[in-house]
Amino acid sequence: MKKYKTIVADPAWEIDFSSGWGMTKEKQYDTVNIDFLKNMPISKISDEDCNLFLWTTHTRLEDALMLMRHWGFKFHVAITWNKGHGLHAHGFFRQTELCLYGFKGKMVWTKSGKACKTYIEDIPDIFYSRSNGHSVKPQTLFDIIDMKAEGNKIELFARKTREGWDVWGNEVESSVAL
Repeated sequence: MKKYKTIVADPAWEIDFSSGWGMTKEKQYDTVNIDFLKNMPISKISDEDCNLFLWTTHTRLEDALMLMRHWGFKFHVAITWNKGHGLHAHGFFRQTELCLYGFKGKMVWTKSGKACKTYIEDIPDIFYSRSNGHSVKPQTLFDIIDMKAEGNKIELFARKTREGWDVWGNEVESSVAL
């Protein structure tokens, strides 16, 4: 199985919409449970030195941290995306999403043979980018990864193809089978 140096995962987390003023109860897409996520073959596709960017909702933060450890990655930082708008949920106005960065092996990145001290020095832990639709992730983060990351890259739960990336998901023609 092909090995990847960078994995971006945007799981379709199960969300409880049974309460929370202002939230729709209609599903926008099919979701997956934590057991499905734990059983994904991440150890088979991740290189011994691998970076993981794992998107999560605020309510699934604990699950995401557990999942990251289960997949063999060490949590390093939460990158906060300010979408510029949000929704009211359980007494909070939520206009941010979290992307957890973790690594397995070494956290040293290279590009064109030049060593970067660490990837984190070049990425702010908060950034602003207008949302382009429900669950559509910002191109900004992919652009930063493309500038820094060498080696094979894959997006899991992808919604579109990306040049130079393998993609897997139920909303895109997957370029790999898991």
